[in-house]
Amino acid sequence: MYSQIQLPKWTLSTNPFPIQNPCTTRTRLANPRRTGNHVHNPKSESLASDENGLPHHNTKSNYPFSTGPISPPPRRSGGAAVERKGSKISLTVPDKINGGGVQPGDVVLATTGPSAGSGKSSLLDALAGDTESPILKKPKLLCLHGYRTSSEILQKQLQKWPESLLGRLDLDFIDAPYPALGKSDVEDLFDPPYYEWFQYNEEYTEYYNFEETIAYIEDYMIKHGPFDGILGFSQGGIIAASMPGMQSNGVALTTVPKIKYLIIISGGKFGGSTPSSNGYLGHIGSPVLCADSFSSPVKCPSLHIIGEKDTFMGLPGTELVESFVDPVVIKHRHGHTVIRPNPTDRETILSFIEKIEKM
Repeated sequence: MYSQIQLPKWTLSTNPFPIQNPCTTRTRLANPRRTGNHVHNPKSESLASDENGLPHHNTKSNYPFSTGPISPPPRRSGGAAVERKGSKISLTVPDKINGGGVQPGDVVLATTGPSAGSGKSSLLDALAGDTESPILKKPKLLCLHGYRTSSEILQKQLQKWPESLLGRLDLDFIDAPYPALGKSDVEDLFDPPYYEWFQYNEEYTEYYNFEETIAYIEDYMIKHGPFDGILGFSQGGIIAASMPGMQSNGVALTTVPKIKYLIIISGGKFGGSTPSSNGYLGHIGSPVLCADSFSSPVKCPSLHIIGEKDTFMGLPGTELVESFVDPVVIKHRHGHTVIRPNPTDRETILSFIEKIEKM
């Protein structure tokens, strides 16, 4: 049997950047299949005819832009936050050298049964400081939703993953700081509000509010971290993919711990091919902060999930894979979507999780 252990979080400084009233709603996912907030809804099982993907359409509708000022999203009320089941234990787990085996805010797993003769550490061993074996810590990932959706929508999309995978991860969902400026492709499937991370012009050469968004994400990571990695879907995946490069180049995310790994679902890269209804023409530009994010191979371990029928991010996602040193890739027969993984895909995802658990 396993027990989750939650240590106290640090309280750090607030964001000095000028986002006056960012959305403060955050949703955490522990065991979604066991919470009363999640009711099976066949309608939400699909985001279009392509399993649960976004509808096929002219991709220009996916790239709105605005040159005018944008107000921060209003505070949300009545959001369905998912609470963890079971009790939490606050403690400091000592080790023989530094006096602390885990960091404040970490969620860990420890066996509660006796360990005599098994060679495995138990919770009592950890409390007594009598074990030299490391406690298994759940990887903590910040989750960035897709374009004109929300944290709650991404949480529902990820419910297609089985508990055997989700139960191994500590997922924290955040809303983008800007309300959607136009129609969302998921309006018929999910309730508002909808958010977007940044905007850009029709030629994808100018970006608006990108630096403010990165500052907003960094501030959230300070307040609610530390985070081990980032999970991103679609527009959130584009941001996630660029974050290790921005951090290593010292242009952003310098006040938070190093990003150890990524999970990118239907994402792409700045500087990659331009998606359009007539094929892939030219290359998109990069925000200033991301100008050198892919100038050298990205060594951050990464899992990439790409749809073979994704006319929106298929090629950009494949190009993104080539920018990483040792990527793990899942290609499925669907489109721009969060898939329900088949047995082979589940094994691949589980293997990646087991790898990052040890980091």
